[in-house]
Amino acid sequence: MPSDLPPSAIRDRLVADHRSLEGMCARLLEAVEANEGPAVEALWKEFSDRLTRHLEAEELHLIPKIYRAKPRSARALVEEHRHIRSRLEEVRMDVERGAVGAEAARGFIAELCAHARHEEDVMYRWADENLPAGETETLLEAFAPQARRA
Repeated sequence: MPSDLPPSAIRDRLVADHRSLEGMCARLLEAVEANEGPAVEALWKEFSDRLTRHLEAEELHLIPKIYRAKPRSARALVEEHRHIRSRLEEVRMDVERGAVGAEAARGFIAELCAHARHEEDVMYRWADENLPAGETETLLEAFAPQARRA
């Protein structure tokens, strides 16, 4: 079945998801800087859940495909995802203790932004150029719930 998806459909959609996550980070950082404990906890939970779903969708739908063509890049992305999950746990513990500081939050956000740029440059570009239309549609459907929860 032919698709009407533009050639940049994957990159555009997933970059938009990254920008939405960045917006959540900005709101979270504002709450941390204002020392708004309950707001920080609520925003952190929403952000953490959303980021986890994003990572899982990439790991299920994209990384196995890129692994066949670019195993080294795929392994690097998996390692970055592991690191992000570790950092999520560290920050979660700080949030639960009411001890998350603005500098720690900024550092984590900077790490996420660097990872997002890496994904955009490597994985999303590769996917746009190499995935058949049917797989592109499946991938975009996997990320559709992300947009509805934003």
